[in-house]
Amino acid sequence: MSGWGALASGGSYPTQLQGVTVGVLADPSSSACGSYPDPAGGTFQPATMLCAGAVSPNRDSCQGDSGGPAAIERSGTWTLAGVVSWGYGCANPSYPGIYSRVTTYREWVLAQTSGISTPPAEPTTVSASAGHTSAAVSWVAPASNGGAAVTSYTAIISPGGATCATAATSCTVSGLTPGTSYQATVVARNTAGPSFSSTAASFVTPALPPAPAPTPTATPAPVDPCATLAGVAKATCEGNASRTQAVAQGKATRAQALDACGVRTGTARKRCIAAANATYRRSVAKANAERARDIALARCDSRTGRSKKRCTSNAKATYSRSIRVAAALRARTIALAGCSAKRGSARRACTVVARARYTRSVKVASAIRARSVARARCQGLPSARRTRCVAQANRAYRAKVAAANSQRSRAIARARRG
Repeated sequence: MSGWGALASGGSYPTQLQGVTVGVLADPSSSACGSYPDPAGGTFQPATMLCAGAVSPNRDSCQGDSGGPAAIERSGTWTLAGVVSWGYGCANPSYPGIYSRVTTYREWVLAQTSGISTPPAEPTTVSASAGHTSAAVSWVAPASNGGAAVTSYTAIISPGGATCATAATSCTVSGLTPGTSYQATVVARNTAGPSFSSTAASFVTPALPPAPAPTPTATPAPVDPCATLAGVAKATCEGNASRTQAVAQGKATRAQALDACGVRTGTARKRCIAAANATYRRSVAKANAERARDIALARCDSRTGRSKKRCTSNAKATYSRSIRVAAALRARTIALAGCSAKRGSARRACTVVARARYTRSVKVASAIRARSVARARCQGLPSARRTRCVAQANRAYRAKVAAANSQRSRAIARARRG
């Protein structure tokens, strides 16, 4: 017999189907079955009951097995002989299990089940003919329809679960992947329900042929928007393009530098961030200065002689001043970031020194520009006058530098006195 009943009287229940071999202990002509009637009054009736006990000790039907089958095997065929009914305790040698005697009720069962159908047997001889993305599946109808005509078949492909349904014995499943191994099974269905799945048929969808190589196409040469321009317009166009490229490169460099600052802490991190931002601003300022210089030089090309030389010198001197001021601004920014780590008078002194040095650098840059412009103006004079002119430009430059140095020194001295 088999079932899902308790593993001991009043005990726990299994998680897997259990089975046990029991022996029939009384025939229909014998009313003796162990020690029955039991203390609860249960009486064995041989005409409608089977008395069966365990062949091995401690084996029997138990609570929860009622209604389960007790079958006998003859010449390879299993036949239902009894149905688990009742007993006194479980696996008690004095009180074997009591089963309903199926032969007693055979005629009644046949009368009640006459005309009732069951699900059909599974289809057989399944085969599949595969294309790149589909497969034509065919099969043979089941040997038994379960007493009712088969109404439909469903072919199921795995993996993926693609299906096709039909009332015939073949259909085509689509939506498959080329070059993939699959298995096809078929289920038959009648009014009583579906059959078990058929034996699987394996197949492989053929891979797609390689795609033809793309036809090479000539890459068009990049179009230079400034090529058709001239003079100031061309210089402006090229300057704008160079500035855009320099700004983009500066942003990328700043991003990398800021990432590197992430591993630092405290003052070191602040100075690192300040340096990254200051370096970016200097690169932008340089790009702007180069653009302005190129536009100014383009304007100078329309002049001639001494006027063109002075114009060119002025453009270059202005560019040089812008570069020096940008470098001084970067240095001041980094220095001020370092001052932030100090406190009180030390911080104030550090800030004054940084700003004084920046002011001095800007004034020196302006003095250098003024000297370059003045020297350019001297070039068209006669020799003696040119010498005096150049000397005067140098004296003016030295005076401005000295004044800048003096102003810086006074500012630093005041800051250090507190």
